[in-house]
Amino acid sequence: MALIESHESYPRQNDDAELCLETAPMGGDAPNQFANNVLAYQGEEIKEGPVLRGNGVDFAIRVGENAKAVFINEVSRDNGETIRRWQLPEPTLDPDKSHPTKVYAGHIEGMSEGSLYEYNVYGRNVFDQHEPNKTVPPLDIYDGSKGLLDTRARAVHRLEAFSNPWEHGRERFFGVVIDESFDWGDDKRPNIQNRIVCETHVKGATKLLETIPPEKRGTYAGMATDEYMSHIKQMGFTSIELLPIHQFVNEPRKDDLTNYWGYNTLNFFAPHQSYSSDQTPGGQVKEFKQLVKKAHEHGVEVILDVVYNHTAEGGIGGPMYSFKGVDNDGFYMKDRFGNSIDNNGCGTNFDASREQGLSIILDSLRYWVKEMHVDGFRFDLAPVLARNSDGSLPNNIKEQPFMKAIANDPILSKIILIAEPWDMGGYINDSIGNFSTNITEDKKIERNGTWQEWNGKYRDAVRDVGRGQGNVRWLIDSLMSEEINFVTAHDGFTLHDLTAYNEKHNEGNGENNRDGETYNNRSYNHGEEGFTANPFIVEARRKAGRNMLSILLTSGGTPMLLAGDEVLRTQEGNNNAYCQDNELSYFPWQNKQDPHIREFMDYESTLSHLRARNPQLSKVESMKEWMVSNSPINEPAVRTYDLWGMPTTKEKLEAEGRKEFGVYHSGQFHDAESLITYYNIGRGDINVSLPHELAAAGDYVIVADSADGYHENGANVRKIDNNIFVLKSLSTAVVRRISSKLPDGYFGRKAGNKSTVSFPDARNLVRL
Repeated sequence: MALIESHESYPRQNDDAELCLETAPMGGDAPNQFANNVLAYQGEEIKEGPVLRGNGVDFAIRVGENAKAVFINEVSRDNGETIRRWQLPEPTLDPDKSHPTKVYAGHIEGMSEGSLYEYNVYGRNVFDQHEPNKTVPPLDIYDGSKGLLDTRARAVHRLEAFSNPWEHGRERFFGVVIDESFDWGDDKRPNIQNRIVCETHVKGATKLLETIPPEKRGTYAGMATDEYMSHIKQMGFTSIELLPIHQFVNEPRKDDLTNYWGYNTLNFFAPHQSYSSDQTPGGQVKEFKQLVKKAHEHGVEVILDVVYNHTAEGGIGGPMYSFKGVDNDGFYMKDRFGNSIDNNGCGTNFDASREQGLSIILDSLRYWVKEMHVDGFRFDLAPVLARNSDGSLPNNIKEQPFMKAIANDPILSKIILIAEPWDMGGYINDSIGNFSTNITEDKKIERNGTWQEWNGKYRDAVRDVGRGQGNVRWLIDSLMSEEINFVTAHDGFTLHDLTAYNEKHNEGNGENNRDGETYNNRSYNHGEEGFTANPFIVEARRKAGRNMLSILLTSGGTPMLLAGDEVLRTQEGNNNAYCQDNELSYFPWQNKQDPHIREFMDYESTLSHLRARNPQLSKVESMKEWMVSNSPINEPAVRTYDLWGMPTTKEKLEAEGRKEFGVYHSGQFHDAESLITYYNIGRGDINVSLPHELAAAGDYVIVADSADGYHENGANVRKIDNNIFVLKSLSTAVVRRISSKLPDGYFGRKAGNKSTVSFPDARNLVRL
């Protein structure tokens, strides 16, 4: 079987009507009492995981070659006690010679939707006698006494009676048999041309939203409401990117703090149970589907932040939940001595370069697209997935199995793909482009189906502007980026805190303020640390916030905002709130009652909707060299101007020590608006002259001005008189052409004359 193919399906290997096993095979203390009613797999082909079929369930699990027996236990919903027990029939060896595996499969009558189950896998570890230095793990991987979660369970149920998260590795999780049927109606993926992403958290998004029923707050059902989706649409967001919702383990911390963010994956197929208002076994699956359906009804995409680079099992010495007990060597990277390879800081790398690990990742991705209807993925620490089995970086990641499989997959190659392009061992900020440019050389095509990357260099450049230390060259390069551009994310300061704190304040995490970024926050408190009643400082902070938002929403690529930034959410200076499952992390809906914050929201919303109408803003990279030959004024698609209205370059601006410039984006042939965005990253107001060649072609108005929070939706339009206006210190102003004077040969279809046609420039024009 080719490496890029799915391992979810296998030819049937046993057509016997019934198997009756009398003794357990070798492997430690394997019990010799078990049910004798396991039937041959009923489906035409074997699919890993549970499949409802007839009056029972087909089960299949792929294990390492040293596993000698596999049992299934049906357990009680009340207390997790075993109700019935079966042994799956002996399989044949899967022919993958790089890492031999076996598929155990059978049909069990009497199990149904909602049934809870776990596996026991018996066998022994085999170590290479020719490697005397190879270390033996401190646990028996094939310890049949350990109840194992199905690696491909579609839902996971946690029983309180079996779970004590404050004792390492003591949580018990069971797989749930689910019915995949769901009434999707006419659901279809939104057709988004100009994406604006909102990074958010399922629980935090609605936990404090008092307009929805209490039982829905902080759940998938809470997000699947018109109240929540209306806010998303109001702010101009086209897509919500959910922090991890794959079932994860809540790593406990002192003082009852837990892993709030969810970057500790237990299972790649199951939605996280605690985010569901429906706590019946499997209820989380239908509730998540309802969220996706509701989002699509509102024209909003759903993107998942997925963690495939490691699991909750950690490295040697970590707990064993599923993967370790099924096929430790197949799922995790090891060196030649059997020691874990770790490029993520969590114990070991999940191995996406060999078939066992790669196939489960691919099947998981396809499942979320086909069955759950999600629109794309953001891959946490993506370079781990692009590493070779020995942990090394390939010379060309385009040829690495995971990357190659994605590029050639008919489903996965057509969805949103976002890489966090760094890990602890390489591919850091300085190597932006390893994912996006190696998949396709043609950057003019639609970005769906090609990779985009989180742009850390962009974040740093704009934060420098926000604190008055911006660099012209860095900023112009950032404006022309076509990656995922952001100023804030879950990891780091919020937008408010970037402008209110010089130092991190993470004491509440219980680690004596040692955790989180210390030296590279690039923040500025504007004169006082934290809360202040000084109105001048408060306004300076909001001005800086508006300025950074203005830059973000007028840059190329895809902007991503952190949920809550639009209402100036604060984490009180905590830049690593991973363990703060409380109001510090939740969306503060009460902030919307503050008239000053509503003004801030209106400003952001104006820019978001402006961007949505103007696709040329996100396509700058592919338009750099494109001259609009059929334009009435033969103007360039993108051009940079100095404050005197003359064309310039970043090199010239830098050489002259200038701190201000304008970037023109033509709306022609996009049925869009022609815009000039002016950036002043210096301290001091300046007079700006509109570009002579553009001013002669039409009239201009100011759309938004970060200096005073002006936006055209909230006041009278500010027309620019005599082609000159004042650009304030450390501010951004967006200017729009409102009319075009057309040369002979062009007529307005509606106007029927040669005079002036209303904006946008190219709309309703015909060439005689």
